[in-house]
Amino acid sequence: SKEILGDETTLSFGIARLQEGDTPQTLRERADAALYHSKQNGRNRATLLEGPVESGNFRTIPFLPREALTPPQPIPA
Repeated sequence: SKEILGDETTLSFGIARLQEGDTPQTLRERADAALYHSKQNGRNRATLLEGPVESGNFRTIPFLPREALTPPQPIPA
């Protein structure tokens, strides 16, 4: 909620899919590169890196609008 997170809170994510030949380190490197791409390009986004880090093949994954994240209202009795 706004009271907990405040107006200035941002969420940035980096996503990498497991690829043939990956090691834990290469998977983390791709996810980390995707995270930094999210932060450098406006924050409040998730970025998927397809392929090796050098490919630069970043894709933004859209978030739901903030209004969609309102807590559910109780059902009247």
